[in-house]
Amino acid sequence: MQNWLPDRIDPRVWLQRGGRLSGAVPVAGMARLGSLLAPGGEVRAELALSQEAERAPLRLDGHLQGHVTMVCQRCLGEVEVPVDVTLALDLVTTEAVARRVPEGREPWLMSGDLLALAELLEDELILAVPTVPRHPAGSCQAPAMAGAAEATVERPHPFSVLARLKDG
Repeated sequence: MQNWLPDRIDPRVWLQRGGRLSGAVPVAGMARLGSLLAPGGEVRAELALSQEAERAPLRLDGHLQGHVTMVCQRCLGEVEVPVDVTLALDLVTTEAVARRVPEGREPWLMSGDLLALAELLEDELILAVPTVPRHPAGSCQAPAMAGAAEATVERPHPFSVLARLKDG
């Protein structure tokens, strides 16, 4: 049985309980990412929440690792795409605080007390997968295009009649 990550969490409660969370990311159920994927694949997450000072933003650090199955845009077969994402996010509630996030970290603007964890992970995975997935060069065969056989048949050049008139 998979240990699935929750869709939403209260980061303050999560921090009080130790701030660590790990489990499987339900990629098949993600609407935006699911439209890019073929069935199959598994991604696991290891996440840690911390806070440097009492009024400082909460920091979410972690790692997403695994693979997803996508459709190769060269041969239209399935291709397994590795996923390896490192997270370094500051959970902020206003854009003013987001502008003060230190270099090397990214702001995640929260709307309310709950963190939409599934949405956050889906965004990170969308950024991690290729926009045009393909097998490595030479390991897939593109399907023959309709009419490709006709293109190899030699046909008379349409202006060959004019060349004969010019010569004659």
